[in-house]
Amino acid sequence: MNVWLKQLRIHHYIKNILIFLPIIGIQRFEIHEIINLTYLFLLFSLYVSMTYIINDIVDLKKDRLHPQKKYRPIALGLIDKRKALGISLFILILILFSTWFFFSKIIFFLFVFYLVLTVAYSLFIKKIKIFDILILTCFYIFRIYLGATESEIEISIWLSSFCFFIFLAIACIKRISEIQIEQKNKRVLGRNYKKEDINFLTTISVSSTLLTSVVLINYSQTENYELLYNNLIVLYVLGLFSFTWLLNAIYVAINGKMNHDPVLFALKNRLTYIFGLSLIILYLIKVYY
Repeated sequence: MNVWLKQLRIHHYIKNILIFLPIIGIQRFEIHEIINLTYLFLLFSLYVSMTYIINDIVDLKKDRLHPQKKYRPIALGLIDKRKALGISLFILILILFSTWFFFSKIIFFLFVFYLVLTVAYSLFIKKIKIFDILILTCFYIFRIYLGATESEIEISIWLSSFCFFIFLAIACIKRISEIQIEQKNKRVLGRNYKKEDINFLTTISVSSTLLTSVVLINYSQTENYELLYNNLIVLYVLGLFSFTWLLNAIYVAINGKMNHDPVLFALKNRLTYIFGLSLIILYLIKVYY
C-alpha cells in the first residue's frame, strides 16, 4: 500500500489547490460550490496520479539512471510496469466516465485534453527546449481554468498574468535544478538543456519574478481591486512572498542545492509556511476587523 501511495505522488496534490483559486480570488465561498470543487479536486488529483504512472513507464530507463528518480517504485521494480499501466488506464477511463456524468461536458473535454497533452509531453514535448517550459507553465494555469470553468467564473487578465509569470519562473527553476543534477552526477538524464543554458534560464526566471511584482502594482491601481479588497497590506504581503520565495528558489537551484522537484522544495521551505500563515492572518483580520 505504501509503495502505491509513493507512486501516486500525493505531495503533488498541493498543486491542484489552484482549482480553488478563482473562488478565493473573488471571495465567493458558497457551500455547494466548495463541495463541487472539492470533488473535482479529488477526481483530478487521482487523474493526474495516473498520468504520472504513464510518464514513469515512458521514462523508465532514464529514471533508473537518475540519482533521485531511481527510487520511484516502478524504477525500482517494486511495481510491475504492465500491471501499473493496466490499472492506470482503467482508472483514467473510470474518471472520464465520472466527469461525463457528474460534471459539464466542458469539464469532460478538459480532462481529455489534459490527458492528451500529458502524453504528448511525456513522449516528445519535454525534449523541445523552451516549448517544454511553456507547456509546464500551462499545466499549472490549466488547473486554475478548470476551477473557473466549474464555478463559471471569468478569469481576469491580472490573475492570468500573475500566475503565468510565477509558474514560468518555477518551470525554469525546475530545469536549472535538473541541469545541476546532471552536472553533479556527470550523466545525461534525458533533457536537452546544457550547463550553458543556466544563464538563459536564470534570466527568464528572474525576469518573470520581477514581472509578478509589476502585475501586482498595476492591479492595485484598478477599480477591480478597490471593489474586492479594501486593504493594500494583503497585496503587499502577497507580492513580498512571491518575490522573496522565487528569488530564494532561484538562488538555491543555481547553487545546485535543490531537489529536481520544486514542489518538494516548497513543502520543505520555511518561507512557504511563514508567508502562507501571514496571508491567512492578514485575511482574517481584514474580514473580521
